[in-house]
Amino acid sequence: MKVNVISAFGDPRDGRTWSGTTKNVTKALEDLGILERAFEALDNNLLFKTIKQVLRLYYKVKFFGGRHHMMMPFRFTYWRNIAAYSGNLFLNSTKSVNLLHFSTLSLPKTNNLSFKKNRHFLMIDATWDLWANNSTNINLISQSSVKVIERLERISFDQSAHIFTVSEYVKKNLIHHYNQAPDKITVVGTGTGIIKPYFGEKDYTNKKILFVAKGRFEDKGGYLVLDAFERLLRKFPDAELNIVGQNDYSSQISHSKIKTYGFLPLDELQGLFNACTVFVMPALFEPWGLVYIEAMLCKMPIIGLNRNAFPEICNYGEFGIGVDIVDSMKIAEALDTILSNPEATRQKGEKAQKWAIERYTWVNVAKKISKILSND
Repeated sequence: MKVNVISAFGDPRDGRTWSGTTKNVTKALEDLGILERAFEALDNNLLFKTIKQVLRLYYKVKFFGGRHHMMMPFRFTYWRNIAAYSGNLFLNSTKSVNLLHFSTLSLPKTNNLSFKKNRHFLMIDATWDLWANNSTNINLISQSSVKVIERLERISFDQSAHIFTVSEYVKKNLIHHYNQAPDKITVVGTGTGIIKPYFGEKDYTNKKILFVAKGRFEDKGGYLVLDAFERLLRKFPDAELNIVGQNDYSSQISHSKIKTYGFLPLDELQGLFNACTVFVMPALFEPWGLVYIEAMLCKMPIIGLNRNAFPEICNYGEFGIGVDIVDSMKIAEALDTILSNPEATRQKGEKAQKWAIERYTWVNVAKKISKILSND
């Protein structure tokens, strides 16, 4: 049973698209021998390409360069129908009628027969309902737009032959908020990212803390971490906080114990993961959190908020500490627990690595998708 894949924005084979998820899933499906073709919506026609570039420019200005400009046009009926039409043109040139979407943004509001004759599958890490109720950026979108997007999201789920989620909490949201049947949803998880497992000896007494955020510093809990670290220094004046990624916050930081790196070459980033004792990211909204898994691969216990997928990833406290409320004092207490018990931290870290290596592979993801494609 062959399948095609489509990405609403970004080449699905490009590692920058959806943090590499589309690339890794596409490659794994290809390795199983079930991938026919992969393409980006609005990229198979000169007119579509022109429309896409104009939209990108318009929304980049509208949202002051924020990443939302990449997706907002596709949240609305007209543009989603254009994206779907692009997808159907593509499918007309392939043998398989199966199309795996990596978001609802390429699924339209349509009753078009040419759409219905194809089988559309969907892989997601979040829903609009979860995003709208958790993101700090929801104020960028008008209430009328929120309602339109919610309605389109429901239609997209209804017309999907099957939905693959990366986590159990998204599956529950699909069932309870969007009234999707449980047997229509399969949790597939993810594989790992660019960070490789670290098998060397780790110094759990060095009190080096790691926080990584490519973007959305506030959503990722960056300010919570800064405040928690200030509290932690009262007990551990030799602790060190390492911040990697988005660096427009760095002008607010002048503490000698806080190191900001911006974006690092892979070998230097790997070195930090290998050296640090604990990973902390109390994300207010993080749909999945591949970086948690990368930290576990490097034998770091993880600290986060008990929301979204974090409880699942840390196996409900076995491989880290989940904090129940958004409170920097509680984050500081969790860090205190980790730094105060080097041997317990080592055990958590080693168990976390074993779990991550065995559980999170792109081959496992592709096999789960393939099984549904064959049986559906």
